[in-house]
Amino acid sequence: MEILSTSVGDLWQHTLPAGSSLLAGGRGLDREVTWASTLRVRPPAFPNLGPGEMALLATDWLELIDPPLGLAQALDGLFQRGASAVAVMGGISENAIQRAEGLGMPLFQLPEGTNIYELEGSIGRFITRQRTILYQKGADVHRRLMDASIMGKGMPGLLLVLAQGTNRAAALLDQRGRPRHLASPPGMKLTAEVLASALGTGWAKSFRDQPRTSEESEPAVLDLPISLAGSQAVGCALALRGHVTGYLLLVGSQGEMGPLERLALAQAASVFAAEMAKERAVVEAESRLKGDFLEELLEGELTDEEELASRAEHLGYDVAGPNMVIVVGVERNQRPKSGSRNIGPLLMQRLAAIMPPRTAAVGREEEAVVVMPVADSQDSLEPAARAESLRQQVEGAVDGLVVVAGAGRCYPGVRGLQRSYQEARRALALGRDMVPGGRTHFFGSLGVYPVLFPLWGTPEAEAFVEETLGRLVAYDLNNNTELAHTLETYFSCLGNLGQTAEALHLHRNSLSYRLRRIQEIAGVSLDDAEAGFRLQLALKLRRLMIP
Repeated sequence: MEILSTSVGDLWQHTLPAGSSLLAGGRGLDREVTWASTLRVRPPAFPNLGPGEMALLATDWLELIDPPLGLAQALDGLFQRGASAVAVMGGISENAIQRAEGLGMPLFQLPEGTNIYELEGSIGRFITRQRTILYQKGADVHRRLMDASIMGKGMPGLLLVLAQGTNRAAALLDQRGRPRHLASPPGMKLTAEVLASALGTGWAKSFRDQPRTSEESEPAVLDLPISLAGSQAVGCALALRGHVTGYLLLVGSQGEMGPLERLALAQAASVFAAEMAKERAVVEAESRLKGDFLEELLEGELTDEEELASRAEHLGYDVAGPNMVIVVGVERNQRPKSGSRNIGPLLMQRLAAIMPPRTAAVGREEEAVVVMPVADSQDSLEPAARAESLRQQVEGAVDGLVVVAGAGRCYPGVRGLQRSYQEARRALALGRDMVPGGRTHFFGSLGVYPVLFPLWGTPEAEAFVEETLGRLVAYDLNNNTELAHTLETYFSCLGNLGQTAEALHLHRNSLSYRLRRIQEIAGVSLDDAEAGFRLQLALKLRRLMIP
């Protein structure tokens, strides 16, 4: 069996001369040895000894140091410098043996006549050989991962290569630490549910505390707490453009996560990060393509229904069946806490994570438009409830903003889709003004507006509004007054002066003055039922016309 890491026990078995005996510190045999260093008789005794090295010496050499140094004292100094073990030729006192045992430092007795300098070279060559084997195996895993990526195997295929190359279960987790894909070697079974439960919460914080020198450097591979009996997990963070986008984990039996697994994981991180970048680029390209098509479709810029249906099917849209359009925005004058970001991309980011299958969406600067297939176009309650559920899910994750939605009715076909979109836009604009707060305004529940909607945009409707309200609206614009709003509130309060004054926060005398001015400017009498009906109709049509 090949040895891929070098421990004190490995050197005892493979490199120390025959007849070497362990006198103390047996609990430290699994310590890693990075190199060997031989005592010098002139200070400093170990000039280059670093953490993890094995110290080699002869007891009579200690007497040549000025001042002479006892072995027990030498052990204390070597322990403080991080030495992994000590091999000694010559007599060893009981005091030194007890000191080594207390420190947990392996202390070996070398046979008389051992050439310590040759032993130092043998240990160096052994460690170098094991490192070469380790990096060759790591490079082999990396090469196979690169081949799988080039062949388009995707994340599941890459994970399978990593699992087979390390003989450990491999898992890819998303930014929130939720398992996305898993792969296990033969004879081992690990499910997403079991892994998520065993990892628990809070483990990702350890990665945020690890500095990374550059995007190209290998990420830190850390031991992770996992509540699976007899199991051990190691993992690293995957980063794109300086942001953590996921995590890569290996899970195996306790004590089996050695240097090979850690090296393979660190080298695999770059391949998986590149694959994630490729996936993101594909998704962004598809989103742009779908978004452009959806934009043109909703705005009525595409008119050939056969071509539209063909393109829609190719992109995964079903425009033949009944669809409902939902326009999602926020309360007027609200901005994200960051201040610089537009509302639309923020809404789209959340929608991308929660949209049901075959649901399409396109982002605008201040809103997002969702096209949702509906099974039964006659069921108006169920689609409205689905629209409200979608709005609530978005509101739960968008920077503390109050999310408002407008939903059109359900129609089949391209023309029906365009009609539902216009209804959704009107529902959002009307509902946001009439009933403030986070809710979904379903066009079919907006009273008289669905009846008036067929008149939207017609020359006759525009001429009627101008003839009835034109002078009043112009007066408001020129004088910075709110007479049209006052008139609308007066009608909504059924002509009750007290309620109207209270709603407008006006003194009753001030309201009476405004109503006289309205009648003078508009050239009507509010006591005339026909005139009152015309004014109310014009006000409602005007609301449809306001963008």
